[in-house]
Amino acid sequence: MAARLSAFERARIEAMRSAGATALDIAGVLGRHPATVYRELGRCGGPMTVYDAAAAQADASLQARRPRPCKLEADPVLAEQVKRRMTQRWSPQAISADMAAEGRRVCTETIYRAAYSGCGLDADAWADLPRGRRRRRPRSGHSDKASPLGQYRPLSERPAAVAE
Repeated sequence: MAARLSAFERARIEAMRSAGATALDIAGVLGRHPATVYRELGRCGGPMTVYDAAAAQADASLQARRPRPCKLEADPVLAEQVKRRMTQRWSPQAISADMAAEGRRVCTETIYRAAYSGCGLDADAWADLPRGRRRRRPRSGHSDKASPLGQYRPLSERPAAVAE
């Protein structure tokens, strides 16, 4: 994933844009993909308007604020619809698909996070999940499993004495 444009890069875009440079020229100087520069210029009024680096940086900082509020916490109607389906023992995947069919978008991961953290749903919403686990099981750590072949060495690693 590419890093966000910095305030310095936005100031360079403003200076080069006011000097009459094209988006391709700016991208070459900044070492960025031309699409990044086109998107930045489009976000700030389009390629034919005057680019304001300070306003662009303020908008970018506002958009990148963390932590963002939970989607179900910000929308109580959506949270109520998800909660109703969870009490009917629907899976988060089924809830997500049904909500999408109704035109409301909520991803499966959002439902899981809200169920386990309690933001937007009840504190014990995890109990309404199909498996009813208090915590999610980690999906990593598979490399610790023992090999079904036991401790073996490939033929390429055997000692030279064995090859004779």
